[in-house]
Amino acid sequence: FDKFEFFFVSLTETLFQFLEPHGCGPVLYCSFSNGVCYSFIPGAPLTTSSVVKKEVYCAVAQQMAKLNSLKVFATIMLRVANTSWWQWFVQRTAA
Repeated sequence: FDKFEFFFVSLTETLFQFLEPHGCGPVLYCSFSNGVCYSFIPGAPLTTSSVVKKEVYCAVAQQMAKLNSLKVFATIMLRVANTSWWQWFVQRTAA
């Protein structure tokens, strides 16, 4: 269990706890030291052919607008960006 896994699990748990009450994420059932358990959200991955369909890009834009309207979300992301875990991750992935 390395620093990246710890950072990712912590970030995922924090985001899910915040986003779910606003209808922007799955329900977080529980958290473990090495992962999280959350609800399934049915859907399909975006592809280069699906993302250009009007109903798809409009739905994506609506969800992004909803997400970006949450003021606390920006605060969480700023806190994450200033953590030693994030600095470690940026340095590791930049190499």
